[in-house]
Amino acid sequence: MEKQNQTKTTTKTASKTQKNQQLDIPTYPNASLLPAESAPRGIQIIEMTTQDNWQHVLTFYKEKFIEKGWSIFASEHLKDLGTISFHPTTKETVTVLAACENSLTHIRIYIQK
Repeated sequence: MEKQNQTKTTTKTASKTQKNQQLDIPTYPNASLLPAESAPRGIQIIEMTTQDNWQHVLTFYKEKFIEKGWSIFASEHLKDLGTISFHPTTKETVTVLAACENSLTHIRIYIQK
């Protein structure tokens, strides 16, 4: 049985209850990480591509983040893209965007502090 490698991107955040709480954002299985793009202050963007369907990507992140106890506050599904937004803490927002572009699914995860 082959073991899949799964890397995690970790971001440190501050909250009232824990000074250095960490958000563990998993890399989508078998996805290719893309170079980080510049983002406005207070926002981190993680970008990947995969050959999997965009709906599978959103289901993966929905399950992973609900397991962590994060609450969903917004969700949008269109013809070839979708987003799900979560509140991991009272002061942070994590939004997962998955969109079909040129026969690949592009994944962008926006972390707003």
